[in-house]
Amino acid sequence: MVTRGRMLAACLLIWVISAAIYVPTTQHHNLLVTRMLRPLIGLVILLITAVCYCAVFRQIARYTPPLASTEGVRADDAVARTRLRQTRRLMITFTIILVTCIGCWIPHSISNFMVYFSGKSLSVQPQSLKIFFHLSAILLVFNSLINPFIYWWRIREFRVGMYRLICLGRGTANSESDVVTLQTMQEPDN
Repeated sequence: MVTRGRMLAACLLIWVISAAIYVPTTQHHNLLVTRMLRPLIGLVILLITAVCYCAVFRQIARYTPPLASTEGVRADDAVARTRLRQTRRLMITFTIILVTCIGCWIPHSISNFMVYFSGKSLSVQPQSLKIFFHLSAILLVFNSLINPFIYWWRIREFRVGMYRLICLGRGTANSESDVVTLQTMQEPDN
């Protein structure tokens, strides 16, 4: 069963593992580690994530509501359909985030690989490669900027939470009027 505590523990575990893999490589300044190993680790993590998403999508596609096979119960149980729709929407959101992440990471990884295979440091590379490298690094920063907008666009609870956070920050939040305002903000389910 998915609980808030288990989700928090999973997130913390992922962050600790990521830090344990990445932080030790920041102390090495040779081409193999900085231009080959670190980008390769990032791409492997993205590949593993994509494979996991495909496995989850396959499971969702095969899903049949448990009550659908029971005699006398309608196969189009509204609760099961709603949960399935919400799960699919969430998986599509995660896929958008993953594709955005891949689109932002691949150029930087490619530029690092190009520097590594040239055998020279970045400072002596042709100007075009330096420009590509720096633009790809900027694209990496944009990945962190883009994600909150994707969350805002796709996840209603994120919008509601941000609205509450902003209202509390100004000191104008009223819990009763908040509920009415938030309900009018929410778009209808299709």
